[in-house]
Amino acid sequence: MAEIAKVLKVMGVDARLYVCENFGYPEERIARGTIDELPKAMSVLHCVVVVR
Repeated sequence: MAEIAKVLKVMGVDARLYVCENFGYPEERIARGTIDELPKAMSVLHCVVVVR
């Protein structure tokens, strides 16, 4: 996640970041953050979504 944020900063992109975890499972979770305050992934089954 830090690598993604670093690239976005270099590109001058101001974006929101979301970590989507365990979709379809009872423990489904979406954490949100920014380039400066990264969301935390709590499981190994996750994806990152960048929204400009």
